[in-house]
Amino acid sequence: MNIAIIPARGGSKRIKNKNSKIFFGKPIISYAIQLALKSKIFEEVIVSSNDKKIIKMSKKYGAKILFKRPKYLSKNHVPIIDVVSHAVKKIIKLNFKPVNICCIFPISPMITKGILVRSLKFLNEKKFNYVFPVTEQTYSNQNKLYIFNKRISKNKRKSQPFFDAGQFYWGTANAWKKKLNIFSDKSGIIHLSSKKFVDVNNLSDWKILEKNYKK
Repeated sequence: MNIAIIPARGGSKRIKNKNSKIFFGKPIISYAIQLALKSKIFEEVIVSSNDKKIIKMSKKYGAKILFKRPKYLSKNHVPIIDVVSHAVKKIIKLNFKPVNICCIFPISPMITKGILVRSLKFLNEKKFNYVFPVTEQTYSNQNKLYIFNKRISKNKRKSQPFFDAGQFYWGTANAWKKKLNIFSDKSGIIHLSSKKFVDVNNLSDWKILEKNYKK
């Protein structure tokens, strides 16, 4: 089964209440939840959060809250691999049998069903551990990755630099559970336009996202 996990902690510093901030009339997280539900490619859509407000609004928009994220996983700079691995282990204990997990970030209103389906197909066909989108440019100081033949490469000379788009990560349940490195040569990528997609880390990024969404 395919499961969407949306990690949305409270207490963001650079943008106050970032994951529940209103974006064109709705909480920003609602876009990710509704996309996952309407796509019909997920058997379950689950939000991992420590925040009562986020939990309440997530339920309102149709996501499930099967556990509350612990405090030690809700601090600044906690790796996303730890957050999703915790969620995967929790749902397995609840007798779910996930095959593929898509970690969809709360601030990703530009993602479409087509992008998710294309990425999942690539994950399954190539037997990657993970597949995620990259862009040629970045507004923030995001992970620089070297790509060759649509996969991460260690050979910088033959590769082209790209940046993690910060929208979602598809991965096998086993890869998430074992905390396998997302940014290894066992990961594939898809290209997204840096003129449209932005990883939001500060208010300047947020304003760029608003501008892009209006277009």
